[in-house]
Amino acid sequence: MAVTLRELTGFLDRELDIGGIEDKSKNGLQVEGPAEVGRVALAVDACQAAFEGAKAAGADLLIVHHGLFWGDVEGLRNVLFQRIRFLVENRLGLYAAHLPLDRHVTLGHNARLCDMLGVTDRTGFAKVRGKHVGYRGRLDPPLSVDRLVEVLRDRLNAEPKVLRGTRDTLETVGIVSGGGGYDFWEALDLDLDCYITGETCYSVFHDAVESGKTVVFAGHYETETPGLLALGGHLEEKLGLATVFVDVPAPAY
Repeated sequence: MAVTLRELTGFLDRELDIGGIEDKSKNGLQVEGPAEVGRVALAVDACQAAFEGAKAAGADLLIVHHGLFWGDVEGLRNVLFQRIRFLVENRLGLYAAHLPLDRHVTLGHNARLCDMLGVTDRTGFAKVRGKHVGYRGRLDPPLSVDRLVEVLRDRLNAEPKVLRGTRDTLETVGIVSGGGGYDFWEALDLDLDCYITGETCYSVFHDAVESGKTVVFAGHYETETPGLLALGGHLEEKLGLATVFVDVPAPAY
């Protein structure tokens, strides 16, 4: 089944509330593609390997979490020029959803991470420009540190780095995917047993160790795949589109 590009981008804009949070990312359609879309690719990053993977899969549109345009664009040069030229020459559209995909209540990265761990009593956590992008809540059932890490390792195909706290059993947790290291202090103020994010953060190390709280860094890339996988399934269910996830891991923590 195919839909028009206009129909698809309108659907995405509404479903993801694409204008609902101020963001450095220029969210939405960044590079126009074919007027009709039959296959959609999804990837974490707008990089050349993802573009080539999407093209090889026969996609008409690539949806990414980290797009090409952030803040003020100061000309099309170097890598940015090469990427845009590839998209245009290969008739591949590009759509970006950054903070909207972090914070979405069902499709978002953080919501899906909560689902993996059985987090209940969820409430907003970690504000960006006045809007929550993460979630906190209760682990139901409570999990040992080892079990929590095991779930993340298995479900995300990750190798989490752990600052182990003084509690063996964790009952409360805060979650922010990607580069949410600095939100540790909100978790600390809320006396949460555990804080989970993607990217390691040097600045929190001593405070985390001395506070006795468990902090888990599960990988920036790894924590920002769940929402894209969920979005792909949503597009298949709601619009009948064929989708493919282009896996291009970025191992930097």
